[in-house]
Amino acid sequence: MRMRHWVIGLTLVGVLASGTLFDASLVSASKHLQKQAPAGGVPKGTVQPQTTGAAPPIKLEVTGLTIEPANPKAGDRVTVKLTIKNTGTGTVANVPWSIEADNQRVGEGTEGSVTAGSSFTKTAQWTATAGKHQFSGDVDLQKTLKNTAPPAARIKGLEVTIAAPKLVTQLLDNRLAKNAGAQFANNRETPTCDVFGPQDLTFAQEVRFAVNCIPFPVGAKTNPEAFKNFTLKNGWKVKSFGVGDDGKVNAGWSWTVKPSGNNPYLKMHLWANAHAAITVFVKVWIEGPEGTNPYQ
Repeated sequence: MRMRHWVIGLTLVGVLASGTLFDASLVSASKHLQKQAPAGGVPKGTVQPQTTGAAPPIKLEVTGLTIEPANPKAGDRVTVKLTIKNTGTGTVANVPWSIEADNQRVGEGTEGSVTAGSSFTKTAQWTATAGKHQFSGDVDLQKTLKNTAPPAARIKGLEVTIAAPKLVTQLLDNRLAKNAGAQFANNRETPTCDVFGPQDLTFAQEVRFAVNCIPFPVGAKTNPEAFKNFTLKNGWKVKSFGVGDDGKVNAGWSWTVKPSGNNPYLKMHLWANAHAAITVFVKVWIEGPEGTNPYQ
């Protein structure tokens, strides 16, 4: 009688005491996994999914807006300072800012990177004038960033009143004007007779023009200019001017251009007949803020 041989592979089948069949290989694998698993129940070598949190909210606030000098006078160069702080918990890149004076933009830009808790300061320049003025400084005015700071914290204003300066009057100094670039010319029309001034600045606070035809049998004309290509600086203006002459007969003068505003430029026409002469004296009074320079 031939005997049959059964080959049992890796699976061992047994019978529990209760008569229930069980697979011994499964029991062995279960025990192996239990040995591999840590206390939390996840087997060693298992890759856990990572959860990425949302970016921290952006919070940028204007913490300061000042001017230097604090009490400027009319004509002063004023520095406006704007300070912005990152009051959030994350770094913010490309932070836009701007500064305005009387609703006119005087400074703007972008700060590259601002870490949490840090501040940065930006400045703009402005020239003071008499009267009441409004300044403002803001962060992210166009709302390009999702700034969660309260609207009132994103902008700050400042009001400054500058007193009108005390005005003083003085004679225009020809020499100082010439040193500042003013030009003078005779512009003679005829080659005869002697023509003097205004290049001769012997009298610092008086311009003199003259035509002398006394030694000559013919007359002459000239069109002298003074203070050409020159304007008064720092708020100074022409207040008045005076003209005098030596009263010679058979000679005279007339205005071509009178000084006005901040431009003291003047031009005249002088003439003298044969054996006659005339000298004209011109003085120009100017007015401006006390303590300032009308020439530079």
